[in-house]
Amino acid sequence: MTSLYYVQWFTSWSRRSIVSFGLSPIPVGSIISSATLTLKETGTQGTTRTIAVHRVTQSWTEGGVTWNSRDGTNSWTTAGGDFVSSPTATASVIWTGVLDTDTWDVTSDVQAFVPGAVTNYGWLVKDQTEYATYRFSVCLRRFPFTGRRLHQPKQEIGTSERGLATVCRRPA
Repeated sequence: MTSLYYVQWFTSWSRRSIVSFGLSPIPVGSIISSATLTLKETGTQGTTRTIAVHRVTQSWTEGGVTWNSRDGTNSWTTAGGDFVSSPTATASVIWTGVLDTDTWDVTSDVQAFVPGAVTNYGWLVKDQTEYATYRFSVCLRRFPFTGRRLHQPKQEIGTSERGLATVCRRPA
């Protein structure tokens, strides 16, 4: 079983979520051919939004992370989280009256995480135009409906080793 941590916080109209998946089940030497992050919407409002995922650059803990703190003791370097400014991926989220699932291609990050070239601290999810009078939120473990696995955050990783192709899905 892989570990999965995430939290969501917001100030005014700025909402950010942070999510991380463990990668230990992926065999050493595997070639990462694809990786996606999928989240279930719990609320969206306004017009079409561009939601970005950014690679997080500092460690954090589920019980301690807030807008200002990454672990309950240590502050983020910048309030709101420390992350790579250029997004790993973006998705256009369109409010249709139905809460959909949204998927981002995070292959490049996972390709760097697996061999250890970059430390896996997960991703920060945010609207590219923050502080607008719109909102976007996603289903996390503490959301009331997360007992239904359908709504949990999911990561799928396609790998190959010695000519065999596999897909790892998290949570397991």
